[in-house]
Amino acid sequence: MRLSLPAVSAANVPVAQGPEINLESSVRISPVDLIKLGEVRTDAAGVADWYAQAGVSVPAGGLDLHLHSDQALENLAGNPSVTLTTTLTGAVSATSRATIVVPSWVPDQTKNWGQDESVDFTGVGSGNSLLLVTAIADLSASSNLPANAVFSVWGSPVAESFVFYGFKRSADGPAKTPKFVHIADKYDSAASVKKGRSGDAVLKLDMVHISDMSGISRYNGRKVAVMIDVKKNGVVQTGRLIYTGYGVSAGTPRGDGDGEVMDTSSGPFECLLSFTAP
Repeated sequence: MRLSLPAVSAANVPVAQGPEINLESSVRISPVDLIKLGEVRTDAAGVADWYAQAGVSVPAGGLDLHLHSDQALENLAGNPSVTLTTTLTGAVSATSRATIVVPSWVPDQTKNWGQDESVDFTGVGSGNSLLLVTAIADLSASSNLPANAVFSVWGSPVAESFVFYGFKRSADGPAKTPKFVHIADKYDSAASVKKGRSGDAVLKLDMVHISDMSGISRYNGRKVAVMIDVKKNGVVQTGRLIYTGYGVSAGTPRGDGDGEVMDTSSGPFECLLSFTAP
């Protein structure tokens, strides 16, 4: 499945620019997780190369590919773009390209993106845009990538879809971004601020319990992918978050009276892919 969202129409820009409320997000779960296939890394001169993930290959049926920025992207001259040499379904040889852009409906149009910004790869050429990738050969081209940067490439499941499980009450998961720490010097406890290690990456989900086979507890003890979609006013989808490698540890506390029975899960995740509608 494609994870990138359709563009926001001009008529819906005022809705997209409005605030988000809690009920505008929904949760779906895939028992088949995303696969990290490799990384595109740049050296100190900004020259990029492809590094395949050791021991990992694309399944025979193919995957949709997604580019993920492993760090914040600051004040770039243009939109960062990666093109891979790929084989598509039907043994079609073609390049697949992913370009990160600032959404047209966002007031700040500077070339700055936060960590975890993600976008689909699409096959280049007539009739190739919806084909799945069955193999990655190498990096074909890149542009506007910063020096000393890492972009990971992920494949999303196609045999299994993300399925709605329960009615969400809350979904709280921070981005796995580095913490900033103070470095003291003499009498100054905050002489410098330096980037440190990221904090715990934990996603918490509260969902109305339906049954053990119709709730998140069905996947207790295993890793899944979690999708959180944001649709404003029920008509304009502006964001999509994918939490990969989410370890499900759910319980179903039951109290007294006629209150809702909830499935509550709190577990670590491996990577957050953040897609924004262009």
